[in-house]
Amino acid sequence: MPASRLRRWVSPYFLDEAEVTVAALNGVLLVTAVIVAASVHGGTITSVLAVAAVTVLVFWLAHVYTSMLVLYAHEGHTVVGAARHAAREELGMLQATLLPLAILASGVVGILEGPTAVWLALWTGVVVLTVVPVVALRRRARPWRASLLAGAGSGALGLVLIGLKALVH
Repeated sequence: MPASRLRRWVSPYFLDEAEVTVAALNGVLLVTAVIVAASVHGGTITSVLAVAAVTVLVFWLAHVYTSMLVLYAHEGHTVVGAARHAAREELGMLQATLLPLAILASGVVGILEGPTAVWLALWTGVVVLTVVPVVALRRRARPWRASLLAGAGSGALGLVLIGLKALVH
């Protein structure tokens, strides 16, 4: 795989673009919340994966659509140009969810047991939520303390979701 292609797929985690970082964090928070909600209602690993994947796709489409409307109405883009730009800008939301969704998929195909896959996907979300802000802020030469606090704050959101799962389950 060429380096530019690889960079594009890991970009939601490490690219120095604010929009990508925001989209990635939103995507990981969304997929983590959906995994919690789908798994506490006694769903199978297959149903948890399906609900999470479809929900992420619908939210991504909603983000693309609303961004496209703004670009078309206020920025003077053509409809096609606005759609392309919006889809590219929001791609981080989809890409950032691939790791937790892949872990769930490993539970579907039997590599991991279903409950293990769910918990691993949730903890992966917490790690991503913690690391992405730190990397993004450090790339902008922000102080370590502020970067670590931002990571801790973001990771805490994931921990709250895991706490809800533990409480309800």
